[in-house]
Amino acid sequence: MKSINGVIKLHPNINSDSRGVSMDYLYKGFNMTYSLISQNYRRGTLRGLHFQTGEKAQSKLIRCLNGKIFDVVVDLRPDSPTYLNWHGEYLTNRDFFMLYIPKGCAHGFITLESWTDVFYQIEGAYDASSSSGIRWNDSRFGIIWPEEVKAISEQDTKWPDWI
Repeated sequence: MKSINGVIKLHPNINSDSRGVSMDYLYKGFNMTYSLISQNYRRGTLRGLHFQTGEKAQSKLIRCLNGKIFDVVVDLRPDSPTYLNWHGEYLTNRDFFMLYIPKGCAHGFITLESWTDVFYQIEGAYDASSSSGIRWNDSRFGIIWPEEVKAISEQDTKWPDWI
């Protein structure tokens, strides 16, 4: 696992008092227009590795709202100095971190607890014609997933290896 050019682990501005905490996740320069929540029932649920191509490529902010995930980014940008590197981060509802994923990178995660909810803020809307993926266990990347895969969509098992 290596760092990837443009991937940023963000921590919000936290204000706390006797009631609890409030968190400010607004960061300059991010133009997130679409939100999505993924609810995952089982520990070992894998989603990914997904991306959109061409003009519909998306950057994303990812936060674990409940539970714990191992979040993975793969750099698919041929002109990037970190091309074909992968990077993983543990995210939980208790640490408040978000992960910024730039356009041109594939994204996926595996749940490390049952009933894990993941919040996405995405630049641009989903576009089926631009949607793509790569196989989660492509040996070219050598991603070390910290959990056995117990649930995965049929589509995610069919993505090809990276060329």
